[in-house]
Amino acid sequence: MFNLGAMNVIGALATDPADTAAATSAYIDVTGYEGQIAVIVSNGIIGAGGSVAYSFLTASDDEGTGEAAVVPVSGALDAADEENEPLTQMAVFDTTQLAGFLKIVGTVTTDSGPTTYTILGTPKYAT
Repeated sequence: MFNLGAMNVIGALATDPADTAAATSAYIDVTGYEGQIAVIVSNGIIGAGGSVAYSFLTASDDEGTGEAAVVPVSGALDAADEENEPLTQMAVFDTTQLAGFLKIVGTVTTDSGPTTYTILGTPKYAT
């Protein structure tokens, strides 16, 4: 079970519904977090013939060093399209899966509609 109660917002991104290049985030630093990281992906109304598919990358820095694909422990997200709009999904990662930085890749056809990413995590505390 994933507990959102102790989570802080790590980062957020809203994309332009008509911009097919803007659905990918920069690398987000998740090195200061432990346990699990949640990525909440929300799509609004999608334009005719539009869709967006999601995948995730991890790297050891914000420049993409050692970039590798990573699959959420909760399973891959569904592609968002006219059939399932509006759609909100959550991808969950164990921090042990991540090399320190996380990137969300949105592969858009035509018009994905308004899309937001909210990344949540539990900060590490000094012992």
